[in-house]
Amino acid sequence: MIKKIILIFILFTISLFGQFFKHENGFLMEATHTSYTKKKETTCDVILYMNAPVRLVIAVNTDTQPTKMRIKDFIQFLEDDDPNVLYDDKHGYVIVIYDSEHNNKYIKYILQQILNNNLEIYCEDTFYYFDFTEYKNDIIKNKFYKKIMQ
Repeated sequence: MIKKIILIFILFTISLFGQFFKHENGFLMEATHTSYTKKKETTCDVILYMNAPVRLVIAVNTDTQPTKMRIKDFIQFLEDDDPNVLYDDKHGYVIVIYDSEHNNKYIKYILQQILNNNLEIYCEDTFYYFDFTEYKNDIIKNKFYKKIMQ
């Protein structure tokens, strides 16, 4: 658990220098949603990294816990006591996704959907949408992405 938090912190720090960062064992991409009603910009980082098993981390800097994540026809409900939803004072809510079967079918599907569609994060009082399609070419060329998608 501590290794996971340290890695997330390192990747967030690196993300300050750009919106797409590639590494031999993963990558990070970032998108923002501007709320016109709250006059606030919300950031969503998607981090994929190898840490046996492969993990997909989605971090959203919201004040309220996400209740649902939607990408096209994929919907993931997020319960209050979900052990894969963590809160960090500095970065907001972190959703950790991994395949217990080590075949990465679940992660492959989610990645393909994120690259082709908007990622929607629903909270109690609002929802946010994030568009990562601008990174599609960079990600498809990434060696780690190619390895995961085999």
